[in-house]
Amino acid sequence: MLLLFIRFYQRWKENESLHARLLSFSLNDSQCAADWAKLLSIASKPGSSLEQLHIFGLTHILRRPIIVYGVKYVKSFRGETLGYARYEGNFNELQPI
Repeated sequence: MLLLFIRFYQRWKENESLHARLLSFSLNDSQCAADWAKLLSIASKPGSSLEQLHIFGLTHILRRPIIVYGVKYVKSFRGETLGYARYEGNFNELQPI
C-alpha cells in the first residue's frame, strides 16, 4: 500500500510539474511537498472536496481520460457567486502504475 501511495505521489508531482512548465512557472520539491501535505490534510476532513486530485485519481483507477466541463464560478442556491471554480480541463493517465 505504501508503494502505491509513493507512486501516486510521484505521478501527481510529475503532473503538477508539467502544468507549471506549460505556464512558464518553476515548481520546486518543497512546494510540491507542501501542496501534497495540504491535500492530505483536506482529505482527512469528511465532506471536503479535493477538486483536481479526485479527477486525477479517477483517471488512474479507470485508466481512461476524463474531460471536465466546468463553470467559472460556484453559485449558491440563491444564485449568489460563492467563489471561483478551480477545476476544469482534460485529465489523462500519465502511465500505468
